Amino acid sequence: MLPADQLAQQFLERHPEAAAEVLAGLLPVEQARAMENLEISSAVALLLRLPAVTVARTLHHLDPVRVAALLSALPLRNVADILRRVPLAERERYLSELSPRTVSAIRAAIERAQDSIAVLMDRQVLSFPLESTVEQVLQRLDREPDESGYHIYITAHDGRFVGVLTVRQLYAAHPHLRVGSLSLQALTALPEGARSSSVIGHPAWLRHPRLPVIDANGCFVGVLRRERLTERGVESLQASGGLLGAGLALMEGYATANAVLLELLMRGSIRR
Repeated sequence: MLPADQLAQQFLERHPEAAAEVLAGLLPVEQARAMENLEISSAVALLLRLPAVTVARTLHHLDPVRVAALLSALPLRNVADILRRVPLAERERYLSELSPRTVSAIRAAIERAQDSIAVLMDRQVLSFPLESTVEQVLQRLDREPDESGYHIYITAHDGRFVGVLTVRQLYAAHPHLRVGSLSLQALTALPEGARSSSVIGHPAWLRHPRLPVIDANGCFVGVLRRERLTERGVESLQASGGLLGAGLALMEGYATANAVLLELLMRGSIRR
């Protein structure tokens, strides 16, 4: 191995956070080339820091045996999230390299993931720790425009979701104040493992078009938009040919949307 290649490999292995940022800007074939000679544990550390859709494209350029070894080392939830984005024939080729027990577990996880809000939510949403200053938050929002909407999501030092601020609050506050000293608004957080059909009728949608999503440890992982739930209801109804369960879920989604529209009309926010 050339010295430059050794240096690159050491960087990938010792600095996975920074390496993942670099890899994210490369083509899938280049990402695969960078990871093909890494130890499995080092490659997994990188894969866990890349979006599932990116990983799915990268795996296409790796040897199926290598892919199987990586999938065996990844958490089951991540494997399901990755493989559901892979073409069926390619997915089956990877699974053929794994044990029947592992394949069975992966198939079950993929099936569960299809109706999970984890596949619907936006993960690329900015969040800020309590220790951040108002000035730091506003500067980052200027550098990285965020489409998450009206709310700014605030977390504890360990990533746990603690509440939201509004953009108006930030502009009204002193730049050197820490956001944790401001009046945080509590907001219903949805567990990422919840089924979309179980949250589509949540009363919180009456007041908020977006809700935070948390993992099993209470850490902020993204935002779910109300319109994505409605879209999923339509997809479920079409796929089921009109099964009662999908129909009821869709009706709940429309009922929620109609309630919000009615509320806006009553407030005069929408002109007739």
